[in-house]
Amino acid sequence: PLPPEVMREPTIRILRPSEAAAISLQAEALRTREVEANEALAVRVAALAARFPAEPVIHALHASVLFSAEKWDEAIAAADRGLAIDPAHARSNALRALAMYRAATQADGPPNRAVMTEIDGYLDRARASDPREPALQMLRRTSRGE
Repeated sequence: PLPPEVMREPTIRILRPSEAAAISLQAEALRTREVEANEALAVRVAALAARFPAEPVIHALHASVLFSAEKWDEAIAAADRGLAIDPAHARSNALRALAMYRAATQADGPPNRAVMTEIDGYLDRARASDPREPALQMLRRTSRGE
């Protein structure tokens, strides 16, 4: 037998205009691996964020693309814009933590205790909001050096 969460009826809703506009960029972000390609994609996502400044999901997409472009401080700023709208937004919290971790390890080696405490706070908020958030898995892989 399948678990109950698999068997329940799907929830269907109409996408908001920002979500519909972001679909192709989200799909491209999943396929784009090279730093330079992500830098170019970040410009297009920034334009989308300018069109929909009140959508945390768009700012989280921007943070994700900036993270993939290895622009840690800019990824932190994009995640912060999403968190300013919705402090509990799981993806923004997870990406904020991930970018903070990468920025700290690039600058000084392993993050100090104060930075790790701050990172843990963002991770706790992400887990509380959505424990299945895929970006939470990225920190585990990053911290193991994968």
